[in-house]
Amino acid sequence: LSEVTLATNTGREALISAVARHPELRPHLTFEVTEDIFIARAGRTIQDSISTLRLAGVRISLDDFGTGFASLKHLQELEFDELKLDTGFVRKLGQDRATDILVKTCLDLGRGLGVSVVAEGVETQTQLDILRGMGCPIVQGYYFSAAVSFQDTIDLLKKDAATAAA
Repeated sequence: LSEVTLATNTGREALISAVARHPELRPHLTFEVTEDIFIARAGRTIQDSISTLRLAGVRISLDDFGTGFASLKHLQELEFDELKLDTGFVRKLGQDRATDILVKTCLDLGRGLGVSVVAEGVETQTQLDILRGMGCPIVQGYYFSAAVSFQDTIDLLKKDAATAAA
Protein backbone atom coordinates (compact mmCIF):
# COMPACT_ATOMS: atom_id res chain seq x y z
CA LEU A 1 0.00 0.00 0.00
CA SER A 2 1.24 3.44 -0.78
CA GLU A 3 1.72 6.22 1.73
CA VAL A 4 -0.96 8.24 -0.09
CA THR A 5 -3.52 5.46 0.30
CA LEU A 6 -2.87 5.21 4.04
CA ALA A 7 -2.35 8.91 4.76
CA THR A 8 -5.43 10.38 3.09
CA ASN A 9 -9.05 10.01 4.09
CA THR A 10 -10.13 9.26 0.53
CA GLY A 11 -7.45 6.61 0.09
CA ARG A 12 -8.24 4.94 3.39
CA GLU A 13 -12.01 5.07 2.80
CA ALA A 14 -11.66 3.55 -0.67
CA LEU A 15 -9.55 0.72 0.71
CA ILE A 16 -11.87 0.05 3.67
CA SER A 17 -14.86 0.11 1.30
CA ALA A 18 -13.23 -2.47 -0.98
CA VAL A 19 -12.47 -4.72 1.99
CA ALA A 20 -16.02 -4.30 3.31
CA ARG A 21 -17.52 -5.38 -0.03
CA HIS A 22 -15.72 -8.73 0.18
CA PRO A 23 -15.78 -9.90 3.82
CA GLU A 24 -15.11 -13.49 2.79
CA LEU A 25 -11.67 -12.46 1.54
CA ARG A 26 -10.49 -10.72 4.73
CA PRO A 27 -8.82 -13.76 6.30
CA HIS A 28 -6.82 -14.24 3.10
CA LEU A 29 -5.66 -10.64 2.60
CA THR A 30 -2.27 -9.31 3.57
CA PHE A 31 -1.43 -5.73 2.69
CA GLU A 32 2.24 -4.80 2.49
CA VAL A 33 3.67 -1.49 3.63
CA THR A 34 7.29 -0.48 3.31
CA GLU A 35 9.47 1.12 5.94
CA ASP A 36 9.31 4.49 4.21
CA ILE A 37 5.92 5.07 5.83
CA PHE A 38 7.85 5.83 9.01
CA ILE A 39 9.15 9.08 7.54
CA ALA A 40 5.76 10.17 6.28
CA ARG A 41 4.41 13.46 7.57
CA ALA A 42 1.03 11.86 8.25
CA GLY A 43 2.36 9.18 10.58
CA ARG A 44 -0.59 9.22 12.98
CA THR A 45 -3.10 8.97 10.12
CA ILE A 46 -1.16 6.04 8.67
CA GLN A 47 -1.15 4.28 12.03
CA ASP A 48 -4.91 4.82 12.30
CA SER A 49 -5.40 3.41 8.79
CA ILE A 50 -3.38 0.33 9.64
CA SER A 51 -5.31 -0.16 12.89
CA THR A 52 -8.61 0.12 11.02
CA LEU A 53 -7.53 -2.46 8.45
CA ARG A 54 -6.38 -4.86 11.13
CA LEU A 55 -9.68 -4.46 12.98
CA ALA A 56 -11.41 -5.34 9.70
CA GLY A 57 -9.49 -8.63 9.70
CA VAL A 58 -6.76 -7.80 7.19
CA ARG A 59 -3.13 -8.72 7.90
CA ILE A 60 -0.42 -6.07 7.60
CA SER A 61 3.09 -6.95 6.46
CA LEU A 62 6.14 -4.71 6.89
CA ASP A 63 8.02 -5.28 3.62
CA ASP A 64 11.79 -4.99 3.02
CA PHE A 65 12.43 -4.95 6.74
CA GLY A 66 15.94 -4.00 7.74
CA THR A 67 16.85 -1.75 4.84
CA GLY A 68 14.91 1.40 5.47
CA PHE A 69 13.73 3.67 8.20
CA ALA A 70 12.25 1.38 10.85
CA SER A 71 13.64 1.65 14.33
CA LEU A 72 12.76 -0.48 17.32
CA LYS A 73 10.51 2.35 18.47
CA HIS A 74 8.57 2.16 15.20
CA LEU A 75 8.16 -1.57 15.63
CA GLN A 76 6.73 -0.87 19.06
CA GLU A 77 4.24 1.69 17.74
CA LEU A 78 3.05 0.14 14.48
CA GLU A 79 0.56 -2.70 14.47
CA PHE A 80 1.63 -5.37 12.01
CA ASP A 81 1.34 -9.12 11.60
CA GLU A 82 4.39 -9.92 9.55
CA LEU A 83 7.97 -8.79 8.88
CA LYS A 84 9.42 -9.49 5.45
CA LEU A 85 13.20 -9.71 5.64
CA ASP A 86 14.79 -7.96 2.71
CA THR A 87 16.44 -9.97 -0.06
CA GLY A 88 19.78 -8.27 0.60
CA PHE A 89 20.10 -10.10 3.90
CA VAL A 90 19.16 -13.48 2.47
CA ARG A 91 21.64 -13.07 -0.40
CA LYS A 92 24.58 -12.86 2.04
CA LEU A 93 23.57 -15.73 4.34
CA GLY A 94 26.45 -18.07 5.02
CA GLN A 95 28.94 -15.61 3.53
CA ASP A 96 28.94 -12.86 6.13
CA ARG A 97 28.86 -13.48 9.88
CA ALA A 98 27.19 -10.13 10.63
CA THR A 99 24.38 -10.93 8.19
CA ASP A 100 23.82 -14.32 9.80
CA ILE A 101 23.58 -12.68 13.23
CA LEU A 102 21.21 -9.96 11.99
CA VAL A 103 18.90 -12.46 10.29
CA LYS A 104 18.81 -14.67 13.40
CA THR A 105 18.10 -11.60 15.54
CA CYS A 106 15.24 -10.54 13.24
CA LEU A 107 13.75 -14.02 13.47
CA ASP A 108 14.01 -13.92 17.27
CA LEU A 109 12.52 -10.42 17.29
CA GLY A 110 9.57 -11.59 15.21
CA ARG A 111 8.95 -14.56 17.50
CA GLY A 112 9.18 -12.31 20.54
CA LEU A 113 6.70 -9.84 19.07
CA GLY A 114 4.38 -12.64 18.02
CA VAL A 115 4.56 -11.81 14.31
CA SER A 116 5.43 -13.95 11.31
CA VAL A 117 8.78 -13.46 9.61
CA VAL A 118 9.13 -14.11 5.88
CA ALA A 119 12.57 -14.35 4.29
CA GLU A 120 12.43 -12.88 0.79
CA GLY A 121 14.75 -13.68 -2.08
CA VAL A 122 15.63 -17.30 -1.39
CA GLU A 123 17.47 -18.50 -4.47
CA THR A 124 19.59 -21.44 -3.32
CA GLN A 125 19.30 -24.63 -1.30
CA THR A 126 22.06 -23.30 0.99
CA GLN A 127 20.06 -20.18 1.84
CA LEU A 128 16.99 -22.33 2.49
CA ASP A 129 18.98 -24.69 4.74
CA ILE A 130 20.46 -21.83 6.76
CA LEU A 131 17.06 -20.18 7.20
CA ARG A 132 15.42 -23.46 8.22
CA GLY A 133 18.28 -24.03 10.67
CA MET A 134 17.56 -20.62 12.19
CA GLY A 135 13.91 -21.54 12.56
CA CYS A 136 12.52 -19.41 9.74
CA PRO A 137 9.12 -20.91 8.94
CA ILE A 138 8.21 -18.92 5.81
CA VAL A 139 10.41 -18.25 2.79
CA GLN A 140 9.84 -17.05 -0.75
CA GLY A 141 11.97 -16.56 -3.81
CA TYR A 142 13.10 -17.79 -7.18
CA TYR A 143 14.35 -21.04 -5.65
CA PHE A 144 10.70 -22.07 -5.68
CA SER A 145 9.33 -20.08 -8.61
CA ALA A 146 9.51 -16.80 -10.43
CA ALA A 147 6.49 -14.56 -10.00
CA VAL A 148 3.50 -15.93 -11.87
CA SER A 149 0.24 -14.47 -13.05
CA PHE A 150 -3.01 -15.01 -11.19
CA GLN A 151 -4.23 -17.53 -13.76
CA ASP A 152 -0.93 -19.44 -13.66
CA THR A 153 -1.23 -19.57 -9.87
CA ILE A 154 -4.73 -21.04 -10.16
CA ASP A 155 -3.46 -23.60 -12.69
CA LEU A 156 -0.56 -24.59 -10.42
CA LEU A 157 -2.88 -25.00 -7.43
CA LYS A 158 -5.28 -27.15 -9.47
CA LYS A 159 -2.39 -29.29 -10.68
CA ASP A 160 -1.05 -29.74 -7.14
CA ALA A 161 -4.54 -30.56 -5.83
CA ALA A 162 -5.01 -33.18 -8.55
CA THR A 163 -1.59 -34.69 -7.78
CA ALA A 164 -2.33 -34.78 -4.03
CA ALA A 165 -5.71 -36.45 -4.62
CA ALA A 166 -4.22 -39.17 -6.85
